[in-house]
Amino acid sequence: MLSSLALRNARRSFRDYAIYILTVTIIFSLLYAFNMIVFSEDIMNLASVMSSMVYAVVTVSIIIVVVTGWLVHYMNNFILQRRSKELGTYMLLGISNKDISKLFLIENIIIGGLSLIIGIVIGSLIYQVLVLIIMNIFEAYYEVKITFSLKALALTIIYVFFIYIFSIIRNKTRLNKMKIYDLLYAEKKNETSMLKSIKGNWVILFISIITGVLGAIFLYLTFSDGENVTIGRIGVSFLCFVICIYGFYISSSFILRRMFIDNASIKYKKNNLFLFRNLSSKMNTMSITLGTLGLLCTLTLISVSAGMLFKSYFDNQLNSITNFDISLIDSTAKEDFDSYKNYIKDNFTIEQEKTYSVYESSNREIYDILAETSLGGSYLDLDFVMRLSDYKELRKMLGYKEVELKEGNFIVQCLPGVKKEIEKIKDFKISLGGELLSYQESFLEPFALEGTNGAYYVVIVSDEVAEKLNKFQSIYVINTKEETRYKDREELIKYIPKIKSEDGIEYVTASNVDVKGALLAESRSMYTILSFSLFYIGLIFICVASTILAVQQLSEAVKYKFRYDILKNIGMKKSLIEGTILKQLLVYFAFPLILPIAISIFVTTCIHQVFVAYVSGVVLISVLLTSIGLFLFVYVFYFICTYVGYRKSIFKS
Repeated sequence: MLSSLALRNARRSFRDYAIYILTVTIIFSLLYAFNMIVFSEDIMNLASVMSSMVYAVVTVSIIIVVVTGWLVHYMNNFILQRRSKELGTYMLLGISNKDISKLFLIENIIIGGLSLIIGIVIGSLIYQVLVLIIMNIFEAYYEVKITFSLKALALTIIYVFFIYIFSIIRNKTRLNKMKIYDLLYAEKKNETSMLKSIKGNWVILFISIITGVLGAIFLYLTFSDGENVTIGRIGVSFLCFVICIYGFYISSSFILRRMFIDNASIKYKKNNLFLFRNLSSKMNTMSITLGTLGLLCTLTLISVSAGMLFKSYFDNQLNSITNFDISLIDSTAKEDFDSYKNYIKDNFTIEQEKTYSVYESSNREIYDILAETSLGGSYLDLDFVMRLSDYKELRKMLGYKEVELKEGNFIVQCLPGVKKEIEKIKDFKISLGGELLSYQESFLEPFALEGTNGAYYVVIVSDEVAEKLNKFQSIYVINTKEETRYKDREELIKYIPKIKSEDGIEYVTASNVDVKGALLAESRSMYTILSFSLFYIGLIFICVASTILAVQQLSEAVKYKFRYDILKNIGMKKSLIEGTILKQLLVYFAFPLILPIAISIFVTTCIHQVFVAYVSGVVLISVLLTSIGLFLFVYVFYFICTYVGYRKSIFKS
């Protein structure tokens, strides 16, 4: 009997809580799809660095399991509260607490099991899409094929078990202790308001504002000085924002009342009194839930924005560091590259090659200028200098247009952020080799400015001026006919001359060897790991937050139907009632976004400070607009589903 009753109830839950079950199915499908990536040999063989994706995906999946576990626990409590009279009736009919608990368990198993089965089917399709995207990033060939991973399935089942186990244990304990009275009147219970007094609300709101401002100041100072970006500093800022978000939403009903209901000119305008009384009472009893939803929305927006910033950064950095197929550096500046040449000649057809040196300025005039800006100087605290003749030959190798240097002038080859700061200075001059040189112009083409030819920039002067300076390092660059590979870098590292330290210990500097194939593989791997993980967690969080909002309103529709019927009976037109419903849902869905959007824009702008040399302000604006647009795309989908279902419930005869 319990099984047939559980099956009937599960079928009804699929109808009444379709949005919740849809979200759980989406989460299970994504868990399975990413687990398949973890166990995919095709993905792991793309580059050795891709092995790090296993740890990234597992870490993110654990976070998702915790958040989804909270969703399931919240929804089970919510469903239990809505069905309390039904369960109380079972108890009146003689069904024991133990059997009612078992009934609820079987229903969860049916719902979770079907969601998992459907999720695995959908997840297999999502996996194919994800693999195609990753292969496209690596410019690798991939043929779509039906794939099944027993290991991925087993790991997904383990995740699902942990998602449900906490809620099942809590509900079992709760149901075993419940009495008939508790069940019959549980539906009338809500989350209790944490604050009763006006003074308490003012205090919480004040604390919320103060912690928000402190978090913003601390985060800005952390990211404006790139050397001090640490987990500890970011953690302190994050804690401040968490307190700010929860404080704001705990006092949300109070804020709403002060803004609207206590304002007579707004209060009695059209149907505002009806609308804001509904919202105020709801927000008053679910402030903690609203705070949690606000936090999830904030994390979603930051995750998506950060993922897009990483993409822009890696794209621009890749252009900057992969100008030559092979770049070798001699830190002794002796132009000694004989140890590498046999391997290169045996394995490649050399199309172009050049050996040259870069020099160090006795002054750090450009570095000092940048140190006072958001760029924070370069990571090498000196100004690199290059001879004009070498510069011209390198530009020719790279296919850039020829440049001319006027006598007594200097040119700067740099990243966009550096040019912007230099050109702020009128009649900019620097002193090199005993001569005062005037700034002529800057060029922005990619030019190996990641420690090879310079760090963010290199100063171009006449050969005569450059040769008065000390050599910093010698460089040997080669363009080959064949494509370079990751393993070529590993082989070339073996030929690096050993250097003795003051302690007599021999060592080699692996960073003195750059191979385009290896750089591409590493950069693409890092981009894939970071961006996919951030988008993955962002999508789950927005689905969880939207589901809570949607189910809350759809479940309240039955209760509010009586109130809307009164409006209909006193003569309000159907179109006005529909407008009131739309307003109520719009405010209810928009309210949790007030702080998240503001905080995410600020945090993304702070993160941008780290990438300011590569990612322009225009790109930052594009990232912010796109991330908010993607967020709203999913959010509005849930809103439309809620509106359609809510309207249907209100006008149902």
